[in-house]
Amino acid sequence: MASGALLTSFLDFISGTGVGRLTTPDHPLQLVTRHTWLWGRLWKNNGTPLEGGQNLTFWFLPNTAQTFEETLPGSTTIPKNLQVLQKGVADWRYTRAHSVYVDQEILLNDRIRYGTRDSQFEQFVKIRDEKATIRATDVAIGLENQLSAVPNKATMEGLATTGATSPYSLFAHVNECGTIAANTAGLYGSGMTVTPTGGAFTVKENVDPTAAAINGNMCVSPQKYSTATIDQGTNIIGGLDALWMNIDWEQPDSLSQYQADEKMNNIMFLTTKQGRQAIMSLMRGDQDRYVMGAQDPSYPDPQFRGIPLRRWDALETAVVYDGASALQTEGNAAGSQSKGPRIYAINGNYLYPVCHSERLFYVDPPQRHLQVPDTYVQYESTWWNLICKSYKHQGVLFPSADVYISAGTGGNLYA
Repeated sequence: MASGALLTSFLDFISGTGVGRLTTPDHPLQLVTRHTWLWGRLWKNNGTPLEGGQNLTFWFLPNTAQTFEETLPGSTTIPKNLQVLQKGVADWRYTRAHSVYVDQEILLNDRIRYGTRDSQFEQFVKIRDEKATIRATDVAIGLENQLSAVPNKATMEGLATTGATSPYSLFAHVNECGTIAANTAGLYGSGMTVTPTGGAFTVKENVDPTAAAINGNMCVSPQKYSTATIDQGTNIIGGLDALWMNIDWEQPDSLSQYQADEKMNNIMFLTTKQGRQAIMSLMRGDQDRYVMGAQDPSYPDPQFRGIPLRRWDALETAVVYDGASALQTEGNAAGSQSKGPRIYAINGNYLYPVCHSERLFYVDPPQRHLQVPDTYVQYESTWWNLICKSYKHQGVLFPSADVYISAGTGGNLYA
């Protein structure tokens, strides 16, 4: 048996010696909460800062005047001056986060400013930066949660009530409701067995997408798949083929100076962990050798047309699908929708955040509490909304029957 004494028995050493710290004071954060952060990607793609205005207004042409005709020499024409310009409106939504500190937290912790060689103490974490880090993390998570929120007509659309405080979520813009009931143009809640909180949407960005003048151009491009069997055009990979063809548009050469650029460089494919598993499994089944070598079955970064299929965590917990008596996640969908992975195709050229340029992660100076003079609060604000200028450039791939749920159809990915 080894001889000697435990370090704790040297009382003078324990009393006079601090601990060895491994974490640097400026980087204490260990919050692992997301595999993919979507808000920042959408902002980086095409996010737009605005200087002000009572709301966010944009114009678009969903239809033509339909004046093209075949004629005979000398035939007459009755000129038509059809009014086709449409105006979309979304309202500002305001967010705020804050941090609070008291004088003692800062003054008794700030080693660089107040510590000396004659008066030393241990600073494991710089409290001033820790407060700012937690506040910024709250903002990042809050914006991400707004993107993945269950669509609510009462809180997201217009300024009908004082409760209209939420920006459009991704699902309010991009969903499969256009295939549930005829002529709904993707109005969330339409045709569902379960009526969502706030009721079914009747407009998008203040425009009725079912109006004849819209010509069906405010519904996302939907695509179904129905099987988990390899080498089938109706499986999820075959569905991706069709989905891509749905959203791949081309502009007439003669209108290049007028029409929006149709580049696909800002496309993102978003899915769940189960969606990535399904894709990886089919990729393996379609190959006679593993992509990484004869003994490595991993597909570390599944892609389609060079675009990674990202796991957006929010899709796994989002209760935005129809159910028997309540909204459900994709693995428990029922009623008018089916169980199984979804893949969302998001074109950031046309769907992106619009923010007030002076209230984009804006941090106020510290403000002294009126009743507690040694306490300060610092606010961080972002004013924004999620705008979609073209729904036909967005798409969603979804199951037309329960897939990857029971034995014989690829196994239960949701177990």
